[in-house]
Amino acid sequence: MQGFGDFGGEGKLNGSATKSKEYHSVFLWMDDGKVYLVASDDEELHDVDIFDVSDPRSPKPVAEYDMLATFPQIAETPPPNGNLVLNHDMIVKEIDGRDVLLESYWDAGYLLIDIENPAKPAYIGDSDFGPNDPLVAGISPPEGNAHQAEFSFDNQYFLAADEDFNPYRADKFFVDDQERPAAEVGGGTSVAALADQTLSGSVVYGGYGCPADPTVVPKSSDYTDAQLGLQPGDERILLMQRGPSGDPSADYNGNGDLTDDACFPGEKAAKAFDAGWDAIVLVNRHTGSDDSTGEPFCGSGGYDPAKPMVTVCTTHSAYHELFGTTPQFTLPYTSSDAPAIGTVSTGRTLATSVFDGWGYAHLYRRENGKVQRVDSYAIPEALDPAFAFGYGDLSIHEFATDPTQNLAYSSYYAGGVRVFRFGPDGIDEVGHYIDDQGSNFWGIETFVAGNKVVGSLKGERLFAGSDRDHGLWIFRYTGG
Repeated sequence: MQGFGDFGGEGKLNGSATKSKEYHSVFLWMDDGKVYLVASDDEELHDVDIFDVSDPRSPKPVAEYDMLATFPQIAETPPPNGNLVLNHDMIVKEIDGRDVLLESYWDAGYLLIDIENPAKPAYIGDSDFGPNDPLVAGISPPEGNAHQAEFSFDNQYFLAADEDFNPYRADKFFVDDQERPAAEVGGGTSVAALADQTLSGSVVYGGYGCPADPTVVPKSSDYTDAQLGLQPGDERILLMQRGPSGDPSADYNGNGDLTDDACFPGEKAAKAFDAGWDAIVLVNRHTGSDDSTGEPFCGSGGYDPAKPMVTVCTTHSAYHELFGTTPQFTLPYTSSDAPAIGTVSTGRTLATSVFDGWGYAHLYRRENGKVQRVDSYAIPEALDPAFAFGYGDLSIHEFATDPTQNLAYSSYYAGGVRVFRFGPDGIDEVGHYIDDQGSNFWGIETFVAGNKVVGSLKGERLFAGSDRDHGLWIFRYTGG
């Protein structure tokens, strides 16, 4: 057994690193007697990494691609909400004798790339989200979040799943009277859950708050209302940084490796919850340049359902404005520019949010250039603010398509599993299952079992769904 992957820096797979980059997902395909693997890099977010794994004992790097740099035509103006471009998921399928990469590239949309020669990818087409949300009136720009996609059995269409855990999006964010960029954090509780749907107050600096961080997070009870300058309607707010990554003050293990100790925002939120805070403001880490007008990104996930926490993300620049300090933007940097743990900000923050629905599905035609969106679909509850809190995650997660007909199966978290028929007239839901005790379906796949002949396949077509709370479920679609 060996660890293998990207040991280089940006733009290369080979390097002197002692461990490879972290991967979110991979896909294998065969072509001309070789086996290839394509992977999504969680650290170099744009990267599409390809390896020749024909000899699994000796995998070989093929190439690393930043698809946005390689094919700039995939950029969208205006960009989707958050404008976060990353490689999330991908499949490869042979179509008309050519290997086609179907790439889910988050806010750059869904990409069709000819990868018959993995060392020389060629643009085929891509999707745009457009200026307005197709299902939620008045929302502009759309959320984006191209998460996962699958071709139809005849390759005429592809089904796409836009994952979104935040039915509300950050609306306004102020440092004193100056509006600054902000974003909600996947898995965190929206500002809209507060009684007045507004987060306001001074903030207290809590450091990074990761499990490896030996620093004790300040307790809310250590501060009087007067010390925090609380006004009617204010919350007790802890501010924490994304990361750590590259901060010399965060070398907790003493070995000079400043990338090991970062954690999910939910892990930070759990520490804040245990310390009695009402909400957290997360701030971006050093990015190498002034981010005062950029889109903030503080990661997502890792939240403990037993420790919900109102969470909003803003920029590194806004964080320093709150404390009246001067930020550093150079990388690498040699000293921390953070205030002391427990410092109360000199500025106040105010944040609001607006309902934009949960993640949902699209149907696209497979074609060259900008592909045509045929239809979009969400379960009714995902478009209703009454179901924003307390009903679980109502976002779509993934698709699996039937290999014999225009039928698709979807894992829909708390929305259960869904079955769709699709074609030139759009998407129609034709079946669903939600357990009486609730569901939380994450993965979905079709398979053949038994001896019954269905179409040209020997065996009965079934599909499996993985419920994150209850394990693996096997389903039979009984509709027409």
